[in-house]
Parts: sequence; C-alpha cells; structure tokens
Amino acid sequence: MTHSGGVGLGAGLVMVASDEGEVVALAADTGEELWRAKIGSEVLAAPAPGANVVAVQTQDSKLYGLAPSTGAVLWQHQQDTPVLRLRSITAPVVTDAMVVAGFANGKVVALNAVTGDPLWEVRVGVPKGRTELERMVDVNTPLLAGDVVYATSYQGRVQAIARGTGRELWVQDGSSHWGAVPGGSQLFVVESDDTVKALAIADGRVTWKNAELLNRRLTDLTVVGDYLAVADLEGWLHVLAQSDGHLLARIKVDGEGVSV
Repeated sequence: MTHSGGVGLGAGLVMVASDEGEVVALAADTGEELWRAKIGSEVLAAPAPGANVVAVQTQDSKLYGLAPSTGAVLWQHQQDTPVLRLRSITAPVVTDAMVVAGFANGKVVALNAVTGDPLWEVRVGVPKGRTELERMVDVNTPLLAGDVVYATSYQGRVQAIARGTGRELWVQDGSSHWGAVPGGSQLFVVESDDTVKALAIADGRVTWKNAELLNRRLTDLTVVGDYLAVADLEGWLHVLAQSDGHLLARIKVDGEGVSV
C-alpha cells in the first residue's frame, strides 16, 4: 500500500489512504489496525474522521461516507468532473452533523453527515475562458470557523458562506492552490502567483498584500503566534508579520526544496 495523502486524525482514529483507493483506520491510542476499506478511486487527501462518519474524497470528484466502526460505505456523493483539474489534496471537513467539501467544478457542497443528503450547494469558482486550462476552477479544502465556511478556488474567488443555509456573506476575487488560514480577525491566503494577502474576516476587505515572494512556489501558510510561516520550492522558510505582512526573517532549511 502506497500512502498518497496525509494522515487524518479524529474520533479516536488515525486514517490513511492510498493511490489505489484503499482506506485504513488505526486506533489512535494503540496503533492497532481496526479496518480497511476499498473504494476503488485514487485518494490524495487525508480522510476526515468524525463521530458519525469518515469522509473520504477521491480525485474523480466522489465523496464517500464510511462507518467509523467498520469502514462500510454509508453513502456516496458525486459531482461533475471537468476535463482538466488540479492534482490537488482537497479534503472534506467533518462535524457531527455535516460534511463540507469543495470540488473541481468550482462548487462547495454541504451534506448531512449521517445520510449524505445534500444540505446546500454554492458555486465559488465560475469557469471562464476558451480553453479547458483557462476554465479550471478547483476549490481547495474549506475552512470551517464557527458558523461560517470560508472557501478559496483556483482562478475563482475567496468566499464566506453561512454554514447553516449556504448563504453568501461576502466574496473577494482571488486564485489560490491552498485553503484560507485564520488568524485573529483576518484570513490569510497564498495566491497562485505567490502573493500573500490578508482579508478581514468580517467583510472580505483586503487589509494587506505582500508580493516579495512572487513565483517562489510557496507552500500553504502556517500561523505561529503573531507570525505567518511559509516555505518555498528553493528550500527557504519565510516569516511574515500578521499585522501588516512585512517580511521579518528567512532561513534556508532544505536544499531540495519544500513542498508542504
């Protein structure tokens, strides 16, 4: 088994998956294998275990709900798959009542965690352009913070959505390979051109931008206290101030480059 995604952790389970569609659940306290399930499609994202369901998202735009105790398939949800899409690690987000997931067709979908019934569906990215490459609008891993879902998409938008109803709260144009990261009263996003920007959580207003790291193939951001850390494909780790985005420090950490 070749692990193709990250490690999912929750509800007493440690979860891994493979590029051949095999999902394995281990006991978090002992490491004992509890079950393994075969869903048959490539999984690049970490499975998302919850109290009522384990959500697994595949590269062919399918979302599976598995029983946490046995791995049996409880439900399956399918979205349209565009001709071209990013080879991404978009992962679902799970609560006791809801599963929220973004798809390559530009949509964010909320499903009932137990039954898989759709609760709401919102389009975050609208395909534009003449070529399939120009029309790519993959949605990244959603961020659930309180009663709001924040979603980003490639060649699309950053959008705040009411968790209960799917109502749009605000929207801001943007393009990113990564999901938004929260910090205080702001959201932080790495744009697809490697601009780093901050948005006000309340209304989506851009509070600052940093373009000093353009085209360095940045990783996702990590919040560390009052700072932001981000690495690049040349192996540099950069530290920025959350308050205004200015670059505070950098250090070479890996000569082979950093991808995550």
